[in-house]
Amino acid sequence: MAWWIYDFVIFGFLIFGGIYFLQMMFCLQNGSKRFLHKIAIIFLVLTWIIVFYGSFVESRFLTVRTQTVDLGEKTTHTLRAAVVSDFHAGFYTDENWIKHIVREIQKRKPDVIFLLGDFISENPEAVKELQSFSNFRAPLGVFAITGNHDYQDHGRDDLVVATLQQMGIRVLRNEHLFLSFDGEKIALAGIDDIWFGGSSKAALDGLTDEDMVILLAHNPDAVLFSETKVADLILSGHTHGGQIRLPLVGSLAHIPTVLGNTYDKGLFSLKDQWLFITSGVGEIGPRARLFNPPEIVLLNIVF
Repeated sequence: MAWWIYDFVIFGFLIFGGIYFLQMMFCLQNGSKRFLHKIAIIFLVLTWIIVFYGSFVESRFLTVRTQTVDLGEKTTHTLRAAVVSDFHAGFYTDENWIKHIVREIQKRKPDVIFLLGDFISENPEAVKELQSFSNFRAPLGVFAITGNHDYQDHGRDDLVVATLQQMGIRVLRNEHLFLSFDGEKIALAGIDDIWFGGSSKAALDGLTDEDMVILLAHNPDAVLFSETKVADLILSGHTHGGQIRLPLVGSLAHIPTVLGNTYDKGLFSLKDQWLFITSGVGEIGPRARLFNPPEIVLLNIVF
């Protein structure tokens, strides 16, 4: 569904719900069906607050949280990585929001920055909203991969990649390289989105269980590929954590992955490897987040 339809529904509810509330208050003052009107008013007010909060408050309440993952190697080194995904510039994400994200990351002075795809949404011209990425600085560098929304139109991924590269960001496209940290060697691999030609086989070619391997894959379904078993840690986005959640229930939406709603956000221990999924900083579809604020994750990778 087009984003403007969601906006039409949300704004329509807030406006006409407010008018209806005033009308019911008038009826209540005139004493007609007093009890039922009270119940209806309470329900309407709560619903209005939730819709307004999810659409205009929580969706711009940027959180910065810390997560630690122990890869169980020597456990004497800690790599501080800033992980962020799903910007979706062009819908509800503008240049000011991107600037805010960049500033919050730079305040934390991470060792390395990982950008996990979906930089734009429908309009390729939205790449201009990403110019603040040029302010990213990290000792080991800034690395990115593409997400499914960076494709869709022929050549759009090339535009996104070229824009990122012009700002000094290393885009990993079905390949790996080696980082040196505290005298240790880390294999960092990245793949294009798996719906649009991502190849974990090419990215991880030549790596073995003896290597310490971090894989950047926008879609967490990459963990299901046999080639990715060599990775000690897979970092993903894509799911938005469902965007709209309820306590004890989790995501109200169906997560668009084979893994499904069990693996919607957070850190998961799998057989001999870890999977981390961030809920990202942007929205797609409805202008809303609930019990699931946009997040930057400072990931302490202990190895």
